[in-house]
Amino acid sequence: MKRLNFNPWLDLTTFDKLSNLYWLLILLWLTACSKSYEQLAAARSARALQAHQDQTEIVIGVAWPKTEWKDQFVDGVDLAIEEINAAGGVKISGECNICEQMNSVCNQCTSQNTNCDKCKLKTQLCDTCRRQEISNGSKWGHRKITRQLEERDYSYRPRPTIRNAEQLLAKRVSRTFVSNPEVVAVIGHPYTTEAIPASVIYQYYGILFLVPAMIQSELTQPGFNQVFRTVPGIQQMADQLAGYCALSKKYHQMVIFAERNLYGEELTNSFAKATAKLGIDLVFRGSFFTETKNFKDLLAEVQTKKFDAILLAAWGKNSAQLVKQAREMGITQPIIGTEAMYYDEFILYAGISAAEGMIMPAPFKPSFSKAKPFIQKFQEVYKKEPLPKAAEGYDNIKLLAHAIEFADSSEPSVIANTLHYMKPWIGVTGVHSFDNSGEIKGKQYSFYQVKSGKFEFLPTAHLPYLFYKLNSRSAKTKTLDEEN
Repeated sequence: MKRLNFNPWLDLTTFDKLSNLYWLLILLWLTACSKSYEQLAAARSARALQAHQDQTEIVIGVAWPKTEWKDQFVDGVDLAIEEINAAGGVKISGECNICEQMNSVCNQCTSQNTNCDKCKLKTQLCDTCRRQEISNGSKWGHRKITRQLEERDYSYRPRPTIRNAEQLLAKRVSRTFVSNPEVVAVIGHPYTTEAIPASVIYQYYGILFLVPAMIQSELTQPGFNQVFRTVPGIQQMADQLAGYCALSKKYHQMVIFAERNLYGEELTNSFAKATAKLGIDLVFRGSFFTETKNFKDLLAEVQTKKFDAILLAAWGKNSAQLVKQAREMGITQPIIGTEAMYYDEFILYAGISAAEGMIMPAPFKPSFSKAKPFIQKFQEVYKKEPLPKAAEGYDNIKLLAHAIEFADSSEPSVIANTLHYMKPWIGVTGVHSFDNSGEIKGKQYSFYQVKSGKFEFLPTAHLPYLFYKLNSRSAKTKTLDEEN
């Protein structure tokens, strides 16, 4: 196998330029055969009207490979829906502002409403309410949540080599949801090359999009107002990984093996930037294509080097083979993985003995007080421990329900505005608050270690970096005070 030297890889400036070019190509590809702006505006209006009219249910699309991944994400979604519906559904009062304005109290009349022209309008209803035969001031009550799952054609495949195929898959799955006017939100599309084109489609068709898996920065670069990332981004993960390595484990020299795609490149660049601040020397950087199966030449490059640990900036079945082959070649240094490797099948692909001791981050802290009732209920229903993705699926539904009730509306644009500006909401995976671009704020990663073929939570692994950040902020504030 020919080794792919890391040196020609892109710096952050070049990466940003390529990301912008990638977005431009995606937009051109999607709009080449799409509808006119007038047709899209009509489609958005029709969806908002349907959401306003529907008194019985709220339809949420879920695009996730439930059968393939077995990461319990859809189980978490279903548990949240079951709890919400069992409690009566999502509460929406349904006060119609249009009717209220049409039937407002007449300043020209007495309280008995004598016969002036304005008072004759008091029994009028807007078109929506007339069709639903709802009188002014009536309550629409509670609405049940219904999920529409799309998981077809999600068989495992090497990702970068078939980017066009995945984009076509994203478009096909997205069109399924778009064609249903009752769908107000979609959760999912875990693959990067699916999430990006899907976000464009949902934005222009007026569907709210929650993204609980893709962590690359290009998702929120366009600034779409109906696209939200519900997990911490790649820079957040890189910072915490660097903090764990430098502060918790006291590593001084590290090696990076990275998948040769946007995910691996951005994570490597972000990790290198973070480790430079914390005093870790990166003695070797090697990259590989996703379809690579033989990593022995690449691994041989580091056998004679002195280093403390390896960062594996990748995800997927084939990267597990790198772990297996590294152990077979006698490389015993700890291997630090990514959030995408946290699923049982990864351990099986790598082998229990080879995966032993691996460290992986995940945005779920089982010791968190709000997580304990969820864990207990999940165990009662599914007879097994919940994985972090189960908690993510659960929180995405609960977050939507909270935003809908807070907004008192199931119209996608109204829910989106509410998510942008409402007070932070705390779920079982932590704090949910969003900036103007749709990036989540305040949420943190926790760390897990593979022990005897299972993921074991490390309750204090994240604390040294947390204290480091707090001290850095305090020092910065003190410096600014002294300068003023």
